[in-house]
Amino acid sequence: MLTSFKLTLLLVFLTALLIHSLKNIAHEYAAKELLSKQMSVEKPRVLINQSSGLLDELNVGLLYAAAAYCHKPNLKKWNCKDRCVGDVIVDTIFHDRIKGACGYVGIRQEVKEIIVAFRGSLDLMNWVYNLQFASLDYEYPDADGALVHGGFYATYKTVSDMLLWKINHLMAMEDSKYAGYNLIISGHSLGGALATLLAVDVKRNILNPILDNKASGQPFKMKVITFGQPRVGNDIFAYILKQEFYVKTGGLNHTVARLVHKNDLVAHLPPVNVGFMHNSHEIWVKNNKEAYDCEDFEGREVDCADCTLTYDMTVHLYIWDIHFGPFC
Repeated sequence: MLTSFKLTLLLVFLTALLIHSLKNIAHEYAAKELLSKQMSVEKPRVLINQSSGLLDELNVGLLYAAAAYCHKPNLKKWNCKDRCVGDVIVDTIFHDRIKGACGYVGIRQEVKEIIVAFRGSLDLMNWVYNLQFASLDYEYPDADGALVHGGFYATYKTVSDMLLWKINHLMAMEDSKYAGYNLIISGHSLGGALATLLAVDVKRNILNPILDNKASGQPFKMKVITFGQPRVGNDIFAYILKQEFYVKTGGLNHTVARLVHKNDLVAHLPPVNVGFMHNSHEIWVKNNKEAYDCEDFEGREVDCADCTLTYDMTVHLYIWDIHFGPFC
């Protein structure tokens, strides 16, 4: 259990992180201001109708991600207070103690969903490791030059083989009783980065071979919903996500939503000026009553969360009335 001393220490560390990041963020804003002068394009953002159903769908993904922080005995029993929505059978709980990949795989039969949810970092070593801004080459067909964050990718690789096997076994095998289910991948903070990397791998290694008739199995819809996600890779990696989930869909209506709460600092890291770019598409939660569906442009970011001029670490720890942390 996280003691009050450790929580205080973590808060002190995150405050230091904020101060350390201000210099890079200042450079980032200078670059954005220059870009705005060069491209005077109206940047669309659409207020989401409270009755549209989209916010309800996003809230379910939020609860799945928040549940990943709960203590293992409670999570295994799906007994984590208001975070444990629906009747979920927790199939697997995973935790790499060195690099910090942590989460669970669940089955929710009443809505035919397989859930993979990642939590964010809870200890200082994870934060130190994940603030390595070095990029790694990322190999993907027809996408030369793609780069991803080295720390995020190394953390993801500690659990990737197990998760890909598990998803394939549950969803893509011909005799699976879960054939026809949707796959929802969710995560907060670091967990959002891991969710994004997993989604691309599932699309490439499991779903695309089925759609191309190179593997047996029933196609499935994917929902990728992240909260307070840092930037994962460069513009080419962002393009991969756009192509795979909006263009090469095989007729499936996938959902990709990257929620940013107010002026969350983490969503602005790593900085644009060191080569990172967010993937689409952003949902900006301006306050409890306003959330915006944000469109993006080729090669640039959208002016939703980017319109904020100051940053706050505390808003990273909750969205709407749901808090992220081991208090369940």
